[in-house]
Amino acid sequence: MKTAAVLAYAALAITAASAVDIPVEHIQQFVLGKASIAKELAQWKDSVAGQVAKKNGYYKEEQPVDAVLNDNHLKRFFLTKLSIAEAEKANPEATFSINTPFTLMTDEEFAQYVKRSSATVDGLNALAAANITTVTIDQPQDNSRKLATTLDWTTSGCVAGVKDQGQCGSCWAFSSVGALESANCLKTGALELFSDQQVTSCDPKSGGCNGGATSYALQYVKSKGSICTADSYPYTSGDGTTGTCNTSSCTAKTLSISSITSVSGTEAALISAIAKQPVAVAVAAGNNAWKQYSGGVLSSCETTDLDHAVLAVGYDTTSFKLKNQWGTWWGDGGYIKLKRNGANSACSVVNPYSVYPNIA
Repeated sequence: MKTAAVLAYAALAITAASAVDIPVEHIQQFVLGKASIAKELAQWKDSVAGQVAKKNGYYKEEQPVDAVLNDNHLKRFFLTKLSIAEAEKANPEATFSINTPFTLMTDEEFAQYVKRSSATVDGLNALAAANITTVTIDQPQDNSRKLATTLDWTTSGCVAGVKDQGQCGSCWAFSSVGALESANCLKTGALELFSDQQVTSCDPKSGGCNGGATSYALQYVKSKGSICTADSYPYTSGDGTTGTCNTSSCTAKTLSISSITSVSGTEAALISAIAKQPVAVAVAAGNNAWKQYSGGVLSSCETTDLDHAVLAVGYDTTSFKLKNQWGTWWGDGGYIKLKRNGANSACSVVNPYSVYPNIA
């Protein structure tokens, strides 16, 4: 498995303009079904998912309608339907839909979109050094607590609503801020929304829209001793621009982080951590299963490289529940469930890069 010090949702300007080809064995199917495909495509473009895709630059539209471009869109739509069929075979407990913003991307383009920020040797060494010197390691099992067999923090009032990072590679910031929001709420009894933009623009060790690390983000807030509220420093990097750090006029919330816990790479340790509070986790998301996921439990991802960061908010006897930040029009209202299977849990979710803050 390739472990990534830099985890990002890539800000690649996919316009769905490059030409694509239909596999030879499916050409007849495409030609015969072209009329119905065109109808479905038009409905998708008018849907919320289609409008979000257009707004975010995931495809382009020309007026008057360009025949060549429109045919390319038809081919892309058809390829996605083929990809959904493959994902369904590999994931019998999950559902997939064309109603996501990524439908006119090919699987390869989506993978590049998610994986734009890649790890470097220096980055991995820096993260390892940070973990050794400043982050404690959770034990695989905590025998002092009897863990619930099922837990969902979204029912506690301490998980913020689903957000949207847009075209910015700031998944690391969103998952870290989400972990902070929940930890603070569990400590104080009140859910306060914190600034994803501050962490994206101001964390000196991360790369803004070009990727970052959840542990670095939490260390940044720990060193500051506070974080801006979301209202006073709203998110503006959805267009893919990191922005200049400016906290001079924000409303700062005092936040005393006593320590940051790095969860050891076992399923038992991750369950134990989530039982305490929501946890920022790394996953392998640059694949067709994540691209068109709409519900159920994902049991198989065709990739294993860690390329995305999300917030683990629950579990049951068979799955982990994660909160993504691709908007509510993706997945199950913005959430996804991954199959539990020890070290072989779906999408590499069990790994040594899960972290959470401890609020004093």
